[in-house]
Amino acid sequence: MIKGQRLKISEITREPVFDVGITMHLSGPGEIGTACFCLDASGALTEGRWLVYGDNRVSPEGAVRFMGTSRSDGDDFEVTLGKVPVGVAKIVFVAFVSGPGAMNQLTYGHLRIKAGETELARYVLSGIDFGQEKAVMLAEIYSKSGEWRLYLNGQGFAEGIEGVFRHFRAEELWKGMAEQAAAEVASPGGAVVLSSDQAREILEVLRRSAPQDYDQWPSQDMGDDPRREPDADRASRGSGKPPTLH
Repeated sequence: MIKGQRLKISEITREPVFDVGITMHLSGPGEIGTACFCLDASGALTEGRWLVYGDNRVSPEGAVRFMGTSRSDGDDFEVTLGKVPVGVAKIVFVAFVSGPGAMNQLTYGHLRIKAGETELARYVLSGIDFGQEKAVMLAEIYSKSGEWRLYLNGQGFAEGIEGVFRHFRAEELWKGMAEQAAAEVASPGGAVVLSSDQAREILEVLRRSAPQDYDQWPSQDMGDDPRREPDADRASRGSGKPPTLH
């Protein structure tokens, strides 16, 4: 598969449930995170429950599930198209850089459609495909004329994951997530509440200095466990970028 290509899902698989596996490796110090946005017909993210990632692992109706790391991919999402409710018209998979670095430092990346561990299709990416973008829409599954299709998007955002939220008209949701992160580091007496930027900076320092308490996104290693079980030890409890998305 190549950037810009459009395919019918039925041309890839007729399985009622399939996986989308994402692997991204950077040459620099930044880390890669992933998220799935379930959008309405206008392309908007209307509620936080339609954002699937490490802190919110299942969408309503169970249409999309974040499965954590797999043996062969950095992050795995399980998609059940038969459970997608009427209000969802697009399912968009996004990768982003957390911390320093940009997508042009990508040494290797791919998005795979899989049935279990059987690969059905692969979209390969590298740093030469990008500039200073810190987030990219890898692919979207969308409904057209009653049929689900796959579009290999590849659109980048220099602003990072925050730019993706704006693109999906979810600025207020992003703002609320940032404010929640700031509230979590308010002083014990509640007299001083840090700004969103201050909160993110402090939480990032804490996360780096005490990774056992401030978990990161699932690692990009191959892992030893072939089962696609979400790793509870990787569940975020307050990472530096609200809420582990930035």
